[in-house]
Formats: sequence, C-alpha cells, structure tokens
Amino acid sequence: MYFRYKPGDENKLVIARIGFKEQNKGHGTRLLKFISEIVELHDIEIITLECVNKNSFSFGIKMGFTDIGKGNMMISSKELIDKFQIKESTSKH
Repeated sequence: MYFRYKPGDENKLVIARIGFKEQNKGHGTRLLKFISEIVELHDIEIITLECVNKNSFSFGIKMGFTDIGKGNMMISSKELIDKFQIKESTSKH
C-alpha cells in the first residue's frame, strides 16, 4: 500500500497503490470503512484513487468515487462517511 497524506498542504488523502493477494474478499471495502472513520480526526476532505486499473475503477464506482480523468478518481470525505452510515443503518434493519 502506498498513500500520500495531505500532499501539497491539501486536506486530501491519496491512495496511490493498494494490492491484496485475494480480491473480492471485502478488503478494499474494509479499508475505505476504516478511512471513513478517521478522516474527520485528521481533517481530510477528499480521498483520491490514483492511476486506477479496470478492477480498481469498477471498485471505485461501486464505492461512489467519481472519475476525474487521467486514471484518477475522487470522493469527498462526507460522501464516504455517509455511504458507510447508510450501509450500517440498512444492515441493522
């Protein structure tokens, strides 16, 4: 895994590279859930995925990221937090 935290003094977390031995096991979702739990603590406003491939692009779309061109995607921290709060509230019913 390779992250850049607040590059250029921006309130952003860049996920530059992630890889898991096993895919489609929920590892990426758990990573984003963890990130959604700490973004406010670290004053992160935007999360970006950098240089996505076909699999990570599909994952990004599923998780609510927006394609911002040149192989990159982004989501606001608020959107990511909301996504996991909605998932938790619907799974409790």
